[in-house]
Order: sequence, then structure tokens, then C-alpha cells
Amino acid sequence: MKYTGLLNIGLAAPGTPMPPPPPMAPPKQPWTWAIIGLVGGVLALLGVLLPWISVTVLVITINFTGMDILTNALYSKYTIYPMLTLISGILALVLCILRKKILYLVGGIMGILAFIMPMVFMMTINGEVGTNVTGMGVYISMVGGILALVGGILGFVKYPKT
Repeated sequence: MKYTGLLNIGLAAPGTPMPPPPPMAPPKQPWTWAIIGLVGGVLALLGVLLPWISVTVLVITINFTGMDILTNALYSKYTIYPMLTLISGILALVLCILRKKILYLVGGIMGILAFIMPMVFMMTINGEVGTNVTGMGVYISMVGGILALVGGILGFVKYPKT
């Protein structure tokens, strides 16, 4: 009669070889970089919804959000800046949350675009109608672009080897 008591707990009977260990699961990508990219994309989107410019003519002050600039005829030549910021923020958000190595890199590039567009807008808008003051939406979009860049690039670099 064969002794099988140890087989039930995973040990081999005397004289029989041990079975090979099960294959190791591939390392999982942590959510850290995806969350940083997600926050950056959300901030870039939120920045477009907040005031980008405050125009003062005589005693009247009007605030324009990034979405207002998209639809206002007065600033029609500047519509490309909030539009590209909006698109790149959405893409950075989606690409970083998918957690694939190459998509992290593309999400980081979208973060660069979400950072550059508000900055170029800020440089080109000075000297237009009335007194222009850039609003907090420009700065929030720039911070979101930097966070999406950091999340995308670090997610790409720190992606586990398979």
C-alpha cells in the first residue's frame, strides 16, 4: 500500500520527483502612473471649462472660458488653443488609463500638447482688445498637461518587463 498522506498537502511521496512549479504570472502594472495621467487629463479638461481670459474695456470686465473662446467671434483666431487642449486632455486621460506601454508614451506626448497650447495662447493674446488678463483655466490646463506628461512618461519608463 502506497502512502499518500503527504500528497494531499503538495509534497511528493518518497522517491517521486517534485512536479514543476506553476508558471509565474506576468508582473502587474501598478495604477500609480495611470492615476497621475488621469488626474492630469481631468485637470486639462477642467481648465478649458474655467476662465481663460478676462477682458476689461473701460469699466466692464468679461470673462471668457476656453469653451467661450471656441464659439466667440471676437477670438475666432484663437480657437485652436482651447480646442487642442481639450482634445489632448481627453486623449491623455484615456491613453494613460488603458495602461499599455506605448499608450503611456502617447499619453505623455498629449500631456506636452496640453501644456504648450495654453502657454502659446497666453503669449499671443496679450495686446488684443482691452486689457487682457489670463485666467486660472490657462494655468490649470498647464498643470494638467504637466501631470499627464509625468504620468505618461513614468508609466512608459517604469512599465514592467515581460
